[in-house]
Amino acid sequence: MPEKNATTELPDRVGMAVPISIAARQCGLTIRAMRVYEEQKLVQPIRAGGGARYFDHIAMERLGFIASARRAGIGIRDIRLILDAREREGGAAAANGLREICEAHLRDLAKRRQHLEMMVSSLCLSAD
Repeated sequence: MPEKNATTELPDRVGMAVPISIAARQCGLTIRAMRVYEEQKLVQPIRAGGGARYFDHIAMERLGFIASARRAGIGIRDIRLILDAREREGGAAAANGLREICEAHLRDLAKRRQHLEMMVSSLCLSAD
């Protein structure tokens, strides 16, 4: 079974690729999440006989980025924009897009923090 080896050679394709279970473990994602990202066309696995999904180094890089971005709270829509910019315009455009999205996210988090601090202050005042 291909699942027992860390990599599986796939003839007529990229060469070495990992099955979905190993890719999920390496990227810190669930298999379900990976299937969702595939359905949303954020990543494209190699399909082997029987429909098994394998992920080459390009797909693994994309999955790693997606996982990091999701952990940072970046939404799928913004992730798609960044990945599309990287494919269309190269790394610099994607880096600029990511910077803008992260800065907007940080501003939003600062507003949330301020709101939470106001809530805590009002609770402390009412407890006195």
